[in-house]
Amino acid sequence: MKIAIIGGGASGIIAAITAKRLNKNIEIDIFDANKSIGKKILASGNGRCNISNTSISSKNYLGESPTFVDFALKEFDFKAFLKFCKTIGLLLDIKENSKVYPLSNEAKSVTNLFSLALEELNVNIF
Repeated sequence: MKIAIIGGGASGIIAAITAKRLNKNIEIDIFDANKSIGKKILASGNGRCNISNTSISSKNYLGESPTFVDFALKEFDFKAFLKFCKTIGLLLDIKENSKVYPLSNEAKSVTNLFSLALEELNVNIF
């Protein structure tokens, strides 16, 4: 089986890592218009990477499908995100204002860990 993921942002990267861990036999390709993956990650939080928020709720999202947001957050809540981060070696700094940053306070450390995980899992990037 082959899977193509369009976009090398945080969602595409996490989807690729998760899918490959669930089935090592599938071939996963990430296609991104940029030279390297995670371009928006590098810009987030003024380069510090405001990677998440402990107060995640569907009330904080606008869109046409609030039921999808509810479903997505039930499937991958903040606890699941913490667990995922631990599996790739990403240590987090949780601030009093609910914002979450990498402990390094450098967005590049996040993209480096994502890249390493993708490489270890033999995910192709184009």
